[in-house]
Amino acid sequence: MARELSTILNEVVNEIATKKVVTEYTRPWINGELSSQLKHLRKLRRKCRLRKSPRNIFELNKVQQKTVDMIKKAENDWWLSECDKLSLASDSEKWRIIGRLTNQSGHQSVQPIRKTIDGNSIFLFSDEDIRKVMEDYYIRKVHHDGNEDTQTEEDHTLCAFNHGNDEAINLSLESEMNSDVTDQEVKLTFSIGTNAAGPDEISASMIDKADREPLAMHRCLKILWNRAWMSGIFIKQWKEENRIVIPKVGRDDYHECSSYHTISITTALGKRFEYITAQRLVSVLTVLKFDFEQHAYVKDRSATQAILSLVEVIKKGILQGQCAGVVFFDFTDAFESVNRTRLLHKIRNHFNISGRLFSHISSFLSDRVARLKLDDSMGDWIESIFGTSAGTRLGPLLFIMHIHD
Repeated sequence: MARELSTILNEVVNEIATKKVVTEYTRPWINGELSSQLKHLRKLRRKCRLRKSPRNIFELNKVQQKTVDMIKKAENDWWLSECDKLSLASDSEKWRIIGRLTNQSGHQSVQPIRKTIDGNSIFLFSDEDIRKVMEDYYIRKVHHDGNEDTQTEEDHTLCAFNHGNDEAINLSLESEMNSDVTDQEVKLTFSIGTNAAGPDEISASMIDKADREPLAMHRCLKILWNRAWMSGIFIKQWKEENRIVIPKVGRDDYHECSSYHTISITTALGKRFEYITAQRLVSVLTVLKFDFEQHAYVKDRSATQAILSLVEVIKKGILQGQCAGVVFFDFTDAFESVNRTRLLHKIRNHFNISGRLFSHISSFLSDRVARLKLDDSMGDWIESIFGTSAGTRLGPLLFIMHIHD
């Protein structure tokens, strides 16, 4: 099936796609005349390598100088032609042209952000102004109308209900929800994940290499995590997030906050503790036969399986002479828009998760703080009351539970 899909995709690409060779040496000012000149120069270089006679060297130097002059002229002409386009281009196109002229390909950094003030559209250029707007958008969750998302009276009622309801635990899930952290679980946390250091500046490799004495770090982590697990507390320092701003791929306009997303970088110790909880949560969802149509973040499922399932549905429709279609949609700032109180209510009452596992998830979602990292500068700590934090271990699992109905 996979080979058949690959073959069909290749046939479609070859039929409708426009081919273009792009390398790190590609320059937009290379025209046909200059391309022929470069080919001629390469030919003379090969000739000179075979026979370094005075005549060949003289001819090579002459052609080489002519080629350099042609490249400079072509580059200058291209640059001027791009500048001429600025007067007629729209705002978004102007910034793309400026990006090409200043060699800012790929939008690796945040571009000037557009903001509407008193009906007038202006651009913010300073890091401080851009960070303020992005902190409002991603952490404080301030809407374009200036209003903030707040918890309703219903949310507070749900919150009180969640923490006060201690009904019987599903006995078949007792082990996953309440048993102590085991040696095997601690062992599996070593040498996994990225090496990015969180706010405490402790990287994953530092933890892995700290085992100077056999199993010393292993024993320390087991004691620490079991104390946190038994008390139902996710340690405060592990809930601090460095939010990294990353441009979304393929956007036409990078001057809106919605053209970016954030990834939370947390402490390595907390993230490895999350790994244990996430594995237990996956086990619980497996026992509960969680959503067979969901392929993300669930054990033994993947995006490849989702694509294959989709292809089978479409192929079946085509073979039966029926209409075959698909709808794709994207959540804006999905992970960071989750109402945590409602999520906890759903976890407790829809999935019947309780005990230490529920206490741990509840503590993980409460009292979180974040600061925004913009290029090379870092903002101040801000209380974060919404979202499941993209970049964490538990965040994706909690999100798919939140959208499951």
